[in-house]
Amino acid sequence: MALLSLILAHFIADFYLQKDRMANNKEKYLRLHMMHHAIFLLIALLFIWGRNNQYHGFFVHVLFPLILILITHYLIDLMKIKMEKSQRVKELLGSYYDLKLFVSDQILHLIVLMIIGHLFFSLSFRLVFENIIASFQSSVALSPTDKVLFLAIIIIAVTSISGHIIAKTLGNPSINITTFEGKLTFKSESLDDRSGKLRELNRGVSEEYHYLLLNNRYNRGRTIGYIERLLVLILTYYAAYPAIAFIITAKSIARFKQMEDRDFAEYFLLGTLLSMLFGIVLGLVVRMVLSG
Repeated sequence: MALLSLILAHFIADFYLQKDRMANNKEKYLRLHMMHHAIFLLIALLFIWGRNNQYHGFFVHVLFPLILILITHYLIDLMKIKMEKSQRVKELLGSYYDLKLFVSDQILHLIVLMIIGHLFFSLSFRLVFENIIASFQSSVALSPTDKVLFLAIIIIAVTSISGHIIAKTLGNPSINITTFEGKLTFKSESLDDRSGKLRELNRGVSEEYHYLLLNNRYNRGRTIGYIERLLVLILTYYAAYPAIAFIITAKSIARFKQMEDRDFAEYFLLGTLLSMLFGIVLGLVVRMVLSG
């Protein structure tokens, strides 16, 4: 329970409370970001303290872990900010360097939380890995509280975290990726005069274009992606795999006209496949952990 509570607090502060403007200018908003973490970590630690220690040992089970987590989190984020600005790091990491930094950053944070759990809450690393292995063979025995925490973490993972990974894998859609619908209209008007001959009045060609521009900062596609992955997760949990095909079909129909643009079609296809992958994998994880 302790580890799940700390992970949930970290994910809420790191993803749901960190807005785009904060993520794009981390150095400026780092203090505000740390305040978010301090608040939710304090809530999580107080919850653990009350459940496990009956409100005894405040300094050992609340204050010291909070200070250590905040210090390490600040140092990790500061290191990431410096690495993002370093041209040498970009060259060293190569392609998808932003994704690699993001994943490495989250892994370091999770390792710190596991160490804190081991030092202050008697978390057994061996037990954690045994439960992970056991989840592939049968369901893991979780308390109702642990199930709620686990599901909350999965919801954040399938929406915001997977959304960040997909966005960093695809990169920002190119500004010149625009699609349009075109229509040519041939117009010819004639009049039958008294002599019985047709007299042409007007002839011409008109063109009409409807441009569809992509919004790079925020668009409804993000919300659609969240809902899509949640639906896929639920359908996977209930093994309703044929229904997933209907989601893909509906999404493709909605973007049918834009598929004529090859760049957008590739961008859309890769994003959809990654989104489905995350939804299915996390749905299987939920089924393995909770079913049985």
